[in-house]
Amino acid sequence: MNKVYDVLVIGGGAAGMFFAIIAAENGKSVGIMEKNEAPGKKILATGNGKCNFTNTQWSEDSLRGDKDFAYNIYNKFDYKKTLEYFEELGIYHYERNGYCYPYSRQAKAVNDCLLHKLYKLGVDIINNSYVLEIYKDDEFEVKVQEGEEIKKYYGQNIVLATGGKSYKSLGSDGSGYTIAKKMGHSITDLFPALVKLNVKENIKALEGVRVMAKVTLKTANTMYSSRGEIIFGKNSISGIPVFEISRYCGEANSKGEEVSLSIDFFPDMDREELVNMLSIRKTNISEKTYRLLIGLLNDKIASYYSNSKENSDINVLVSKLKEFTFVGVVPGGFDMAQVSAGGVDTKEIDADTMESKIVKGLYFAGEIVNVDGNCGGYNLQWAWSSAYVAACAIAGMKGQ
Repeated sequence: MNKVYDVLVIGGGAAGMFFAIIAAENGKSVGIMEKNEAPGKKILATGNGKCNFTNTQWSEDSLRGDKDFAYNIYNKFDYKKTLEYFEELGIYHYERNGYCYPYSRQAKAVNDCLLHKLYKLGVDIINNSYVLEIYKDDEFEVKVQEGEEIKKYYGQNIVLATGGKSYKSLGSDGSGYTIAKKMGHSITDLFPALVKLNVKENIKALEGVRVMAKVTLKTANTMYSSRGEIIFGKNSISGIPVFEISRYCGEANSKGEEVSLSIDFFPDMDREELVNMLSIRKTNISEKTYRLLIGLLNDKIASYYSNSKENSDINVLVSKLKEFTFVGVVPGGFDMAQVSAGGVDTKEIDADTMESKIVKGLYFAGEIVNVDGNCGGYNLQWAWSSAYVAACAIAGMKGQ
């Protein structure tokens, strides 16, 4: 006779593993179907291998997509509850500017503690299993490919925690969206987020330059700004401030809108203050643009601006320093993105339980849903929060 799990989890990433832990702790039999050779592959790459697993500083822009839906779920299991629970798992944290990392500074610590808990709770982990189809009758039948074999698994409930399309090499290939669509769900527009922005202009001369600046993204009707260290590539601009606004570039592009990006190298000075400062430097130091900017900006940037004679005019130069503008900006692809924006339409998901409104017993957790987070652990927090709420719903708890 076939074993029927209380829950089958499709995807052994952050959301899938955390869901399984909470459900198993509450007496549910759980099986995880993981397409990779082991769960948690993407966790190991998070935060440059250090895994900033949550953040203590929250704003209305920390989670994007369907914000009302997202914050309703987040408030049931917020960062304080995350830190408390993870400490019970053995993961003590240190905090830097709100970013919370394991005390060991290793993403492996987070993954190891989650896996240890799963094994301790007796959760079955079926690795190298690629889900082909899911059928619903009295229970769910999951058809998977394991090597050259086709196998079937059964569960009373299903949790789709497959992730999105970012980092295909780590297992997120968008297959979860296909499964959700086959089960009757709608998928919103998908676009890469937390990703570099590509520009048409040739800025190879600035390649490798890091500079503190303010970046502003302009779409047809809106502007988004962020400040911090940006990094110039041969034909791209990256860094946390760029990552933070990149999802809006993808969103606008998906609607056919042209996007521009401008950089303010002197965000702490208004135009008049900068004109006055450079005018004094021109008198006291040099009339040459390069000498004028040395000591204020990276020498590659100073050289870049000295190539044009029109920049010898202080007013022209200030305009360009305050708004170094690129038109027709596009985000890097999903393979370069840290997260996917868009996903399963939240209108089709119960905002208190993460259960499908279309298929009873089908639940969602993590990146597959139309919710994405800012840089700094917010996406992992969404994984923990959504997984916790879904697990509590299946276990008959309130999830708060």
